[in-house]
Amino acid sequence: MKTSKIKEVVSVGEPFGKYNILYHKLIMDNGDKLDIGKTKKQEVGYELTYEFTGDLGQHEFTKARSVSPMREEYNNYLKKDDKMTKQDWEAKDNRKELVISRQVALYNATSYCDSSKCSPNEVIETADIFLSWIVSGKTHTNVPQSLSNSAYSEF
Repeated sequence: MKTSKIKEVVSVGEPFGKYNILYHKLIMDNGDKLDIGKTKKQEVGYELTYEFTGDLGQHEFTKARSVSPMREEYNNYLKKDDKMTKQDWEAKDNRKELVISRQVALYNATSYCDSSKCSPNEVIETADIFLSWIVSGKTHTNVPQSLSNSAYSEF
């Protein structure tokens, strides 16, 4: 990957393809001669970050492509050796499942309490009952008073 300013625009081709690519032959400040496609017309003084895709020395202007410095940083990040282990992925999946279960429990507690006019604390207590049942399949021992005479008293 190199970055340099355009010293001279030798030629610009006609728009090509469905994206109207303009193929440029450019001479850069660092001496590189590029054959590069861009969607916008390039002018002297513009700065380009690029990498060669063609063999150097095969033609007067070597084929190149634009490279985003941010994309390059991202690609380097992906190449790091500190990738997540299988245990890390399993822990992340377990955490995600718990969060989803808590959301389901809270949603259902809110739906139930909406009709029962529960207080916010009772909504959370009700969500805990649902969560306990979702996660472990076990019934909850502390059933709030508002639920004790309802269809949910089995918890």
